[in-house]
Amino acid sequence: MFKPSSRRLAAALLAFAGGAASLAAPAFHLIGALHGTNTFSSGYGVSEDGSVVVGHSGNNYYYGSSSHAFCWTSDTGIYDLDPLAPAAGAYGVSSDGKVIVGGETSGSVKAVRWGGSTSAVTDQLYHGGECYGLSRDGVVAFGYDSSGGNGGGGGVFRPHRAIRYSDSGHVQFIDTAAAGNVDPTNSEALAANADGSVVVGWGVFNGVQRAFRWTSATNMVMLTPGAGIANGVSGDGSVVVGDYAVGTTRHAFRWTAATGLVDLGTLPGMSRSVAYAISTDGSTIVGLSQTGSFGTIQHAFLWRADLGMQDLNDVYANVIPAGFTLTEVRAINSNGTVLAGGSRTPTGGVEAWVINTPTCVEPAIANAPAATNDFAGSTLDLAVRSGGFGPLQYQWRKDNQPIPGANSAHLVLPSVSIQESGAYDVVVTGPCGVTTTTPAAVTITCRGDFNFDTQVDDLDFVSFAGAYDILLCTDPSMPAACPADINRDGFVDDSDFVSFADAYDRLTCQ
Repeated sequence: MFKPSSRRLAAALLAFAGGAASLAAPAFHLIGALHGTNTFSSGYGVSEDGSVVVGHSGNNYYYGSSSHAFCWTSDTGIYDLDPLAPAAGAYGVSSDGKVIVGGETSGSVKAVRWGGSTSAVTDQLYHGGECYGLSRDGVVAFGYDSSGGNGGGGGVFRPHRAIRYSDSGHVQFIDTAAAGNVDPTNSEALAANADGSVVVGWGVFNGVQRAFRWTSATNMVMLTPGAGIANGVSGDGSVVVGDYAVGTTRHAFRWTAATGLVDLGTLPGMSRSVAYAISTDGSTIVGLSQTGSFGTIQHAFLWRADLGMQDLNDVYANVIPAGFTLTEVRAINSNGTVLAGGSRTPTGGVEAWVINTPTCVEPAIANAPAATNDFAGSTLDLAVRSGGFGPLQYQWRKDNQPIPGANSAHLVLPSVSIQESGAYDVVVTGPCGVTTTTPAAVTITCRGDFNFDTQVDDLDFVSFAGAYDILLCTDPSMPAACPADINRDGFVDDSDFVSFADAYDRLTCQ
């Protein structure tokens, strides 16, 4: 049976989500994976307050014979929803986190529910197939039936039939096309609006897999002129999102009756995108963008009309653990303040995550410019990495005074002089606010002042001699990692000794 979180924590999280716009910073959680060989996990559904995430955990990215359905709560952590099933996956959860649906494989694939109006651990909803989600109240489910069947379309056998299932036990096949169109030969329902009256998904019409929107009044209306899939729909059913064919690739789309199909494009440098979900209020769309097919560079995105498409690895740069890459968002709550999806781990695995986030994410510093000691004539290279909604603007300063033209995340000053020593910071400005880094002390001195104490004396010679004996530069790009490389050519050799000796003989810094 579903394990509810503590009342006190649930209440706190509800308040947390409800007041998200005033949060100082996003709250990010990794979900982990089930024990044993199930080292991968993918999140597919999230409750309204973010305290419950569901999905599947296995030994690879895809749902397969080793996968088990999981539920994660903020107080229990991750646990197996159906440990006796050979394989299972959870794909949807009600807004209160009490009803979960998915699929189970035990001889055949069948749609199941955990929790709900029955007391059984697992409740089989209909003959076969899988269940992909729920209305927000957990009453109406949707997915496909794999038992096949004829009917419509000239009696053509349909291996998958899109269905709508009500809590009263009523299965409704919805694979009937709008008047004047040929019924699909295969179809699946992938999402529904808040009350389950509008269903979206894909159907094979005249041999082409196309996105559809269904209501009881219209039946299946095709949304894409060619190939496409509808993955999400707003709470009132007026906005549909998914992906469709654009030339030889696919792009995320947003559809309304007024605008028709609108291409959302891709993240910079990428060629593909998929929209997986939309907030109930219709304002926020989430999904993934990638450079090619599966296995290429892939980043999670968030789209809003006021922001465009945002790379969530940039937005949450200050809260994502080192080495992790957010690869996709599969689930979102009513107003876009809770997101859940998957990530690539530092070891190349996949791990589910959830984040409670402000509706406007202020700039926050992930990596500030570091204090630097270097010699006159060298190139000063300072960098900042910051999170927050973009586009972000940068203004570097020295001793609180703006540096003209220094307006990128990197500050590069070639052939610096002693006079360029000082306190350097950068002001980062975004649509949601402004932040400034802590000043980084930069000391530029002559090559004879090897220990950077502003004096040229015997201590500098001793320091250089000790560093000169270490002939290997561990990181030539970092002066502190290779201090005896006086001329910064990546090697410690006789030319560095000559440069130091010449500067040392002057016994002063000019």
